[in-house]
Amino acid sequence: MGKFKQNKKKNRLKPTGMISVQEAEEREADQGSSSLDEKTLPILEKLNCLEERAHACAGLANLVLEPDKVPSLMKHEIVRRVAPLILDNDEKVQEAASGVLRNLTLSSSPSICVEMLEQDIMTPVIYYIKKFSESVQVISKKSKKMIEKQSSVHEQVMHLLLNLSENESETIKKINDENIVLVLTTFLNAELFEMKNVLLTAQCLCTITEDNLTAATYLANSKESLNILEKNLLCSDATEELLLLKVHMAGVLFNIAQSLPSHVVFEMFQAIGNIFGKVLSFDICQCVQALKEKLSNSKESEMMENGQLENGKVHNEKDKVDVDQEIQKFRHLLEAQQITLEVLTNMCCSGEIDEEDWEEVSSDEPSSEESDLNCSGDANMEPDMDSSSLSQEIVSSVLSHELPKKILEKCSFVKLNEEIEALKTKEGAGCLKIMETIQTRALVCLNNMLSSIDIDQLGGPEAITLLWNKIMEIAFQNNDSVSGFTRTDNEFIEAASNAIRSVLEKLAGVNSQCVTAEQVELLCHLSGVVTLEAARVILMNVLGIIGKMLISSDSDVLEPLQCIGTVLRDVVMSSESLGVIAEALDAIFDVFADSPVADVASGNIELLAHLEKVVPVLKSRVKKERSTLGDRIPIVNTARTNLVRFIKYKKQIS
Repeated sequence: MGKFKQNKKKNRLKPTGMISVQEAEEREADQGSSSLDEKTLPILEKLNCLEERAHACAGLANLVLEPDKVPSLMKHEIVRRVAPLILDNDEKVQEAASGVLRNLTLSSSPSICVEMLEQDIMTPVIYYIKKFSESVQVISKKSKKMIEKQSSVHEQVMHLLLNLSENESETIKKINDENIVLVLTTFLNAELFEMKNVLLTAQCLCTITEDNLTAATYLANSKESLNILEKNLLCSDATEELLLLKVHMAGVLFNIAQSLPSHVVFEMFQAIGNIFGKVLSFDICQCVQALKEKLSNSKESEMMENGQLENGKVHNEKDKVDVDQEIQKFRHLLEAQQITLEVLTNMCCSGEIDEEDWEEVSSDEPSSEESDLNCSGDANMEPDMDSSSLSQEIVSSVLSHELPKKILEKCSFVKLNEEIEALKTKEGAGCLKIMETIQTRALVCLNNMLSSIDIDQLGGPEAITLLWNKIMEIAFQNNDSVSGFTRTDNEFIEAASNAIRSVLEKLAGVNSQCVTAEQVELLCHLSGVVTLEAARVILMNVLGIIGKMLISSDSDVLEPLQCIGTVLRDVVMSSESLGVIAEALDAIFDVFADSPVADVASGNIELLAHLEKVVPVLKSRVKKERSTLGDRIPIVNTARTNLVRFIKYKKQIS
């Protein structure tokens, strides 16, 4: 049959005479953009006028904090216009210009730092840092007038550099190309620079040198720079500021340790461990109590000033100053503890196997069906939990300064229940947030330490059993919360879940039987109510570890095994993410593969019948969701393949 062409009905152009909704929205957007341009362009134009520059920058500093204004400003190349003013002859203009750019890096736009680099932000920043360093080196210590005049500019530029370094790797490349790390060490002299600027420089160096072999090599090959770092590392710790500086220096030296001569590494790690031990030894409870008293005195003074107190008490303005100073000291101490835990976390994972290596292991397929699924669980190729994967220098530093015990103390702020109310004020809110971060960092650090250090070096099975009960207490103090965890934020839930898993892995390695029926019931319950996917994956793994521990026990474990099996079965049968289902399947293979008591539990909950129903559903889901699985594909594929083999194996032996 032949084809025929249909006559298409011609559309009339705006038959009603009205514009479409889409056109209306486009016009509104254009008008909005035009309105923004009308507000921003006059301010940008003022940058060309010598007398108006400082005023214009002050206006822009506030404007860039408004998310809806940023796209228009970037379109008109605000960075290319403002950045050169960092090098202006007027300090006020320099400070205002660097302040604008610093604020701009805080924009909610995820690509803002990339766009700033494209508009050549780094050229004036690097030029300023180099020129300022050169000027400083020719100034005598008795004449600091120029440094004092530049202090605010220097502070803003360093904040700008720090924000760029934290958010965009291209910044690090440009810093390496210009060898800026050596220049930055010249700003670590507390006799010349304000301590806040020295601390800011130290923080920059910590950020820049992390996982940066080029920067590490520069510093390791510079005797002058190493002397500056060492001097600051060994300086007095009479104040909280100096203690924080020492911690930053310890972080920098750890970052460059791989490039230092081997004969100095042991002593360096001992010095670092000594500093970290002292920082973590500070009792936060006592600090909070002292701060509470200061805040109470401040409120009393404020009431006197308002005429609410009588009896001849005189308001003292110094009280308010003292409170501000106490809060700042407390913040410095908290920041020192937080950074200490972050550096220790990195130290205790420096010997781990790369994730890529593990993915290769998980995706390899053995040659025979029996080796495809080793029913005793040996085929999982888990890391050896009985030997340390860290260098002897790190292990010695950690253990000789009793850091595991001190880290555990930072996992819990139970003693602060009464005093914590003192921080629920405008002044103390920031401190409270840092304390929560410290607790989370301590849990992550403990997780890495447990995964990397031999159980005997950590005190043996008895010490790890005590640690297990302590971690369970820390993680689940607030049973009234929806998640069951002490805190409901995702960061804490994931950190606590990881710590629980790490302790269990240690205990499983020595065949400990310390997990109680109540704890099994609690963890099974949590596996059903926690919504964070990362934590659910970990909890599936936790249930698998406990299940393996139970089947090696001499006591009656049928009921807890059935509880675990029911949770894992229900997860596999659900519409959970494939990542969680894969972990649940792995746990089932480990627990129910080859054990008489496990076979009874499996039969009681009809596990095999349910798993047979899952096979076609799982195959379909993997095919449909493959493009969204990313690096989880090998794990999910392996679980799906092993599911078929597991069912076949169980049918054969029955």
